[in-house]
Amino acid sequence: MGNTILIVDDNPDNLGVLRRLLTTHGYTVRPANSGKVALRALEHSPADLILLDIRMPDMDGYEACRRLKANPATKDIPVIFLSALDEPLDKVKAFEIGGVDYVAKPFNDQVVLARVRVHIRIMELQRSLQAHNQELERQVSARTAQLQAANAALVETNAGLEKALRVKEDFLRMMNHEFRNPLNGILGMVQLLSSQLRGKDADYLRVIEQSGWRLLRLVEAILQVAARGEEPHPNGGPLPKQTDISELCDEVVSTFSIPAATKEIQIKRNYAHLPKLEMAIREGSIQQVLGNLLDNALKYAPPGGQIGLNARFDADSGYLNLAVWDNGPGIQDTDAARVFDPFVQLEPIDTRTHDGAGLGLTIARNLVKLHDGMIQVLPRPGGGAMIQVHLPAKLGLQPRVSR
Repeated sequence: MGNTILIVDDNPDNLGVLRRLLTTHGYTVRPANSGKVALRALEHSPADLILLDIRMPDMDGYEACRRLKANPATKDIPVIFLSALDEPLDKVKAFEIGGVDYVAKPFNDQVVLARVRVHIRIMELQRSLQAHNQELERQVSARTAQLQAANAALVETNAGLEKALRVKEDFLRMMNHEFRNPLNGILGMVQLLSSQLRGKDADYLRVIEQSGWRLLRLVEAILQVAARGEEPHPNGGPLPKQTDISELCDEVVSTFSIPAATKEIQIKRNYAHLPKLEMAIREGSIQQVLGNLLDNALKYAPPGGQIGLNARFDADSGYLNLAVWDNGPGIQDTDAARVFDPFVQLEPIDTRTHDGAGLGLTIARNLVKLHDGMIQVLPRPGGGAMIQVHLPAKLGLQPRVSR
């Protein structure tokens, strides 16, 4: 049996036309001749998609849609509005109250089928992503409980410690395989489908894609914190070498150009005239530090705001100072120390407006420590937040030519 579609229209002819068309193409169709009848029907049996007429007696389509979106049991069902060509359709209003699309009367069979297929597919992808998210949370919680129990029972002896390490390694391997694979599959399907969609449908698909990437980054962050960042080099760390910090910064900033443009946020750069420096660093690790800080700044900067990356070499102290800032709500002095603790979110969980697991700054701090550096929260004139990294450095043999 195919997906279930609820058609709500007070015109029997329209109900008949749509019912024959959709039934012929394998969908299960349930008709309703008013908004009230549709709401009662959904209390007993859910639907995968709703085709909703706008002009109906007693309760018009707009009001019916508002009630659907206010009900937790029906709020996620996609709604496509039906409107005659001679009827005024307030498209902005339709989308604001939760509609995903609209179809004009008289019906064009191909248009109706295309819209239905697209939104059924988007709904299925959203459900799949939600299911994987829930399973991810369940498995992480279960594995964390197992690790805690194992550590509590075995930490007293060397044999117990070795066993706990094996459990940890098994957990990391399981995370890498069982979590990455389904997420990569979803993202691959989204990319395949994105070439077929335009306009609002493409926007909805981008939301799904962004959620998938966010989950993948969460898995990677959990893996890295569980592995305690990077292990120290057996010979005491990387050897000093000439490093072009401006080039390194450019590579990191370029990866944020698209997400910044999406929020209409400007990225300010202040590092163009840095000399080449002699530093004992892993460039990939420092790029990850800056990437985590920029990601955090982008998260808290308001739409239309600014974030920035500053870099300055202080020859007197022998440190390279890297600072990432934003013009968001800022960080209170009382929170400045604990923002680097694992899984810390400054917003209460029930009113949180920014996503993330609270691991980005923790990873940045661990990597900076591995390079004998320091990281701290500084006050920013004019408001917002600023996080500064200090890394040991010496002036290189060949100074960088000014741009």
